[in-house]
Amino acid sequence: MSLRVLAAAVLLLATIPACRARSADATAPAPSAPAPAPSAPAPALSAATSLVAPAAPVDTREALVWMVDAKGAPTTRWIAASPAGAREVGSKPALLVAVGADVWRWSARAVEVPTVACEGYRPDLTTHRRDGLRGTMERLGSAERVEIIEPWQPEGAADVAQSVDLEGSAGPYVFVREHDYAYTCDALGAHHGSLVVWDLAQRRAVDVLDRGELEALDTAERAEAVDKLLPFDHPLQLEDVTYRATLPRHDARGALLAEHEVSTFACTACSDGQWGSNTRWVAIPARHLPARLAPYERPAAVVTSWLAAHPRTGLAGWSPVSPEAARVLAEVMKK
Repeated sequence: MSLRVLAAAVLLLATIPACRARSADATAPAPSAPAPAPSAPAPALSAATSLVAPAAPVDTREALVWMVDAKGAPTTRWIAASPAGAREVGSKPALLVAVGADVWRWSARAVEVPTVACEGYRPDLTTHRRDGLRGTMERLGSAERVEIIEPWQPEGAADVAQSVDLEGSAGPYVFVREHDYAYTCDALGAHHGSLVVWDLAQRRAVDVLDRGELEALDTAERAEAVDKLLPFDHPLQLEDVTYRATLPRHDARGALLAEHEVSTFACTACSDGQWGSNTRWVAIPARHLPARLAPYERPAAVVTSWLAAHPRTGLAGWSPVSPEAARVLAEVMKK
């Protein structure tokens, strides 16, 4: 055997143990990671409902469209595609939203809240409003209800009035504006405004904007609001403008848009009360659709077709109707 061949054989034998060691290391189980902390219990869901709401299918052949009249009363129409265009299957004087296999219905019920006798500035106030309100969404065909608005009961109030406005919907998200007024026996009453965005898929309130989107408002929409809001006693600065809410809007074809409401301080006589006493507000069109709403930007063809035949409708929201939801709706329309 030549010296070259002998040397190669010795080198090969020397590398075999190292290769076996590396192979054993690669196949050995990795050290187990610490067990994750237990998560909060998930909300009770129907068998057909997912925790993550999917985007509305734009090819759906049936949908629910809803709108509000001048008094804020909602009407929902069940529409379906046909060779002659979108046709109406049925309607209800209520807000109905389909999410997957489920159909939800909004209801608001007056609740009397406690008040106190007023012996201060207004001894003449003998008629006290006790107008609280409870707003809920009911999953039709089941006993499930979720409370979105609870009765407002301010401490020491002699006069209480609570009301809500349905602002719109996008996918599983329902936007409800709340306005509260209370007189607590001082010189003036106080107004309070707020907005709840309720995710019907996850049964919880959510924020429309993430942190990055909120920060982006400083260089875009909030900066624009500085020029549109009336100053109080000095030229407005960016820090004088407060972000309040993001609301869904729809164009004539049904495409989803958004606008941001912001406010600034105002004198008592100058206040419009939308977001509280001593505030004035303005709506600024969003430069970009928030990520949470982006999956619902494109309307279904059946929605666009229906809007073309009803151009003065004023769409507040729409949702696709699945075969399972259609069976629920068929029972609802009979009543």
